[in-house]
Parts: sequence; C-alpha cells; structure tokens
Amino acid sequence: MRNAILVFAGMLGAVFSFQQASAAASKGVIEIGCITPLSGAAAPIGDRLSAGAKFAISQRPTVNGWEVQLNLQDTVGDPANALQKAQALAGNDNVRAITCLGYSQEAAAISGALKTGRLEIPYIDGNNVGDNITGDFCNDWTFRVAPNISTMINAMKLYLERNPSVGQNGWYIIGSDSAYGHGMEKTFAKVGAKVVGSNLAALDTQDWLPVINKALSSGADAIWLPVNFGTSLSQFLNQASQLGLLKQTKVFLPVGLPFLDAIQTLGDDGIGLISTSYQTDFVLPEAHDIAKAYYEANGEPPSQQTLQQIAVTNIILDAIEATQEPTREAIREALATKEFKNFNGTVKFRQPDQQAINTLLEGSIHKLSEPQFGVNYSWVAERSYSSAEVMPSAEEMGCKK
Repeated sequence: MRNAILVFAGMLGAVFSFQQASAAASKGVIEIGCITPLSGAAAPIGDRLSAGAKFAISQRPTVNGWEVQLNLQDTVGDPANALQKAQALAGNDNVRAITCLGYSQEAAAISGALKTGRLEIPYIDGNNVGDNITGDFCNDWTFRVAPNISTMINAMKLYLERNPSVGQNGWYIIGSDSAYGHGMEKTFAKVGAKVVGSNLAALDTQDWLPVINKALSSGADAIWLPVNFGTSLSQFLNQASQLGLLKQTKVFLPVGLPFLDAIQTLGDDGIGLISTSYQTDFVLPEAHDIAKAYYEANGEPPSQQTLQQIAVTNIILDAIEATQEPTREAIREALATKEFKNFNGTVKFRQPDQQAINTLLEGSIHKLSEPQFGVNYSWVAERSYSSAEVMPSAEEMGCKK
C-alpha cells in the first residue's frame, strides 16, 4: 500500500511538474477578434471568413510563446452591431487585432470609429472593397489587403484596352443592393464602356430570371457582376447558365471564385468566367499547399473568401511574431512597416492610407486536367501584376489623416 501511495505521489508530482513547465512555456493568451455575420442573409460569407481564420490559427496555435485564440462574434450583417462587437472586443485586453468583417458597410463603420478615436485596435480587412474604408476613413489602425473598388475598375479598364472587342454591343451591370453593388455600379463609368442597363437586386434574391431576361433582351454582350458571395450568387450563376446568358455574353466577376460550388455545378458552362484583378490561383505552389492542407483538414476545398481570410490572419500572426511584446501599438507598427508574404506574393501596406500593395491575378475559369481537392473547375491565372499599376493614390481616394 505504501508503495502504491509513493507511486501515486510520484505521478502527482510529474503532473504538477508538467503543468508548471507548460505554464512557464506559455506567455499567456492572445486573442484575434473575428467579427462577422454568422446568421442572417450574409451567414454564408461569415462562415467562409471565420473558417479561414480558424484554419490559419489551427496551423499556428502559438506565436513567440503566446497561445493564439479566435474570439468569434456574430454581427448578423448589421453595421451598428458590428461596431458594438468591435467596441466590446477593444475593451478586452487579450484581443490584439480584429478582422473577418463581412460587409463593406460593417467595415466602414469600424474604420470610421477608428478614425474618430472611438476605437484603438489594429483592424485588418481582406474581404471588403468599398473605397471609403482606406479612403475617407483612412487612419493609423485600419489596414486592407483586398483592393478597393477604384483599383478593380482600373484593372478592368486595362483589360479592355488590351481586349477592345469585348463589350462592343454594350454592358449590363447585375449586382447586389449593397455598398459593394452600388459602389461598383457608380465607379464602372470610369471604365469608359457603354452601359445599356443595370439592375441591383436584394441581397437574398433567389429568383434571378427577370433580371437575366432583361440582360438578354438588352443586347449587351458583356456582363459586370458585383453580386455578393453566398447562395444568391450561386443561384444567379446556375440560372444564367440555364438561360444561356453565360454562353451569349462574357461575364466578369470583380473577384475570383476558385472553389464556389456553383462553378462545379455549371461544369463546362462556367469555363471562361473572368476576373481581371483579385483572385487566388491554387495552381500556384504555395496556394496549392494551403488548399491541400485545408482540404485534408476539412474535407472540402476552401472558398475564395476563406483563402483571403487565411492570408489576412497569417499577416496578423506574422505581425505578432515581429514584435518583442505584442501590444496593440507594436502590432500596428509592425503592420505599417513590414513586408509580408502570402500565397499570391508579397504584401506591403503603403502609407498613408495603409492600402496593400500586393499581387493581382487576371484569369478565368478552366477545366482542370486532373480533379484536385474535390473540384474539376477553378480559376487559373493568365496574368499577374502589382496592384501599384492600377491603384489610385491615397490623395485621389480622399485619405487625409
């Protein structure tokens, strides 16, 4: 019995030693706030963004001895709620940065609060393209990896200069009734193309047939398609395929959709859908490795937004790693001064607007020679270039600090 007690005591000592060693090895917990719509019409967007943040952290659960955790908050797609969630996270000392915002309206609310000093916490956006986020609302705390609307429009303009026959009969704009859709519709005039019609539908639109019929009857031979990600866009693409719109016109999506379910169900009808600026090509080696790891961990391929959020979360983790003490100010300074590498290339936040200079990819949907990650079709880059070639200056975008 005495020997049993000694063994048990030894085991307890070993457990306590292990716990003490673990506690000594960990400097504490750092949280990254993921504020995103997990319910409501935009839930598919939030699901994809939060999946990207979760995956990135699962691959790097500790940084410089700090345990990294995700603090996930549901905005329900409401800008006021998003701001309230951000304010609550800013009051939590463990939270060192926020990300994952789903809608441009939400992102603008956060950037506006950061500009006016109501918040002081690094905010890194990889999803929203509204010009005002790093334009009128530019500030020392907001960083954006995704290109703004004006950059994407300029990329489209360059594409048309190289392909002047596209859209000769006119363009039809089909988009979502959101800041994204309205911004794209308004700014598209800068392309210099002839617009013969436009229709912005509710975010939760499922029946696109009336809109598609109008586009078909307009005589337009090119479609500009700023429809928000999610079920609505999948429904549009499937119905557009059924009515022949994808075969009769060239369809341009401002951002790529590497593994959107609709692409797989479209089959050959989806071949040729074009993006002129922002997408991820998983054929590229590093993107391929990320997609493979995600697929093996989750049993499904990552969406475009998931890939974007993986890249952004890794930038946050890299910024934390670059600090001696990961305070919010130190992380902000690292973001503002360092160059970061992701699976499309390098990212550097220019000053003063902190809009990323990064690699943009122009390409279209192809059928893969061999299925990968459960998909037969995906975007393939046909041209890569620096966003500096098409990005308006901070002054042009109205950035005044």
